[in-house]
Amino acid sequence: MSEYKYLLKLYPEYVSKEDFRIIAHISKQTARCLLKCGLVPCKCTGKKTRCYQIKMTDVIAYLENREQAPALYSPANYPLFKQYSSGMRLAVDEKEYKQLREYLAATLVDYPDAMLLEDVAKYTGYRSCSICTWVNNGKLKHIPYGSSKIIPKEYLLDFLASKDGLNRKNKTTVFNDLINGFLTWKLQHRK
Repeated sequence: MSEYKYLLKLYPEYVSKEDFRIIAHISKQTARCLLKCGLVPCKCTGKKTRCYQIKMTDVIAYLENREQAPALYSPANYPLFKQYSSGMRLAVDEKEYKQLREYLAATLVDYPDAMLLEDVAKYTGYRSCSICTWVNNGKLKHIPYGSSKIIPKEYLLDFLASKDGLNRKNKTTVFNDLINGFLTWKLQHRK
């Protein structure tokens, strides 16, 4: 931290995304990606503009870590989204579905093996009616139980780690956070 210690005197304890990008010499898009993906810790105030507050010590840690492992923070290795003609798609290739399934299985440990619609809604951030639509369309397998539907974890994992599960037109913040967590995990566990 000695090399960047002078920054603590130049800037306040918390800086904005704009200050962060200037200090780090990166683009606005890269700064936003690093903050949204959690590679640089920040607080989101919920405002429409200037919503990020980044601790100056976290900025310094990022600068030091970037020198040690530049590939971890490279936008080329960490695309949040890929642009397709039909809209924004999550940056998970079909060959990574197996890895994604393993990651999601680890995040589902605290949930019961037989999940109700409310459990799936809580995990994915989607409303129960959206999940019912997936079930009724035959995309998400289920086990009928009286008037309710039970979704085993295995069926949910099969759906979420598939083209149908990933390429939903509207994605919730909770679901995007799951995918961003996977992308971060994938980068940190590269061979």
